[in-house]
Amino acid sequence: MDLAAVPMWPQKCKRSVGLSAGFVGHAVRRAVHMFAGAMSFSRLMEREAVVRLAVEEIFAKRLLSFMKTLRQEGDAEALSCIAAQLCNAVPLDWTEGPGGLESLVSFVKECLEGWEGGAGGDTAAARKNMEDMRRFLARVDGAV
Repeated sequence: MDLAAVPMWPQKCKRSVGLSAGFVGHAVRRAVHMFAGAMSFSRLMEREAVVRLAVEEIFAKRLLSFMKTLRQEGDAEALSCIAAQLCNAVPLDWTEGPGGLESLVSFVKECLEGWEGGAGGDTAAARKNMEDMRRFLARVDGAV
């Protein structure tokens, strides 16, 4: 799971050290891909095991702090991109409520609520990402 770790360097450090932003970006992409890879085992493993690996180990322990930092810094474009990729990785047949996805569902809701009125970015990509996040919530949010 160390491969899914995302460094929490302050923005000042990232601006001062030339390649650090690229390193952090690569770490985030790797963690998101590991999340999606774990979710792809949903038909082979019990849902509880997939949730433990993808949601608890990768999302909650390795990505969530970084994503909260992005939200505090107001980087809605990057945050919506990451969140949409996570939402799209959840299997389409997981429609019987969040069942272990509560932390992801809760964070996505907080982001969308904070972006009401256009604060979530005004590019076509950001709007598409937010729409993907809303579709995810509509699909799995029955019990939250």
